[in-house]
Amino acid sequence: MFFSDPQCLSCRQGKDSCDNKTMRKVYVDVEVRWKRDGVIIPTALWWEQGRDEWERYDIDEVLAGPYPRTGQTFSSGMCYDIRIGHSKRYLFLEKDKWFLEVNR
Repeated sequence: MFFSDPQCLSCRQGKDSCDNKTMRKVYVDVEVRWKRDGVIIPTALWWEQGRDEWERYDIDEVLAGPYPRTGQTFSSGMCYDIRIGHSKRYLFLEKDKWFLEVNR
């Protein structure tokens, strides 16, 4: 299960002291709910488990977002802090693609 990967808090906060530069983008399919005021709320994501194998994960809670954010693997986009089970993750929307940052 991909949610067991730890995330580097120093990198997430943009601190220069972190030497862990091993994050990579993993593109995912996302199910969303469009509110009538135009806000996009992610409700589930699909993670590729292997060739032509996908697993669906319900997003239990959107903790924060959307808010503008830059990350280690991209220049700018919108970020959502989400919770799936007991794991907190950062889900990014960059132009028209969704992705998570995970350790290599």
